[in-house]
Amino acid sequence: EIVVARKHASTPIGLTCSRLTGPLAQAGWVGVVVDEIAPRSLAAQNGAMYVGDALLSVEGQAAIDIPTMAAALRGVEGGVRFGVLCTTSSQLALHPPHVVET
Repeated sequence: EIVVARKHASTPIGLTCSRLTGPLAQAGWVGVVVDEIAPRSLAAQNGAMYVGDALLSVEGQAAIDIPTMAAALRGVEGGVRFGVLCTTSSQLALHPPHVVET
């Protein structure tokens, strides 16, 4: 799980996503994939999400498609919780995945 801090519900997270396809979808995973992280966005500042990550849930709700994900994000302030499946070898090498020491 990755938590992205957000003070106001109207502040964009900064992710561009598309429907999960390919081997992960064929293996039965359901979610969306991160296609782009906007520079200086909340997601970029967090530093724990990467292009290629599969987002499986948002605020405990399955991220079955973009509209469902957007609906789950509406009105959430404080910390937005994402269930993430990391997919890149550089992330998988981190212990645990997604933990970046600063």
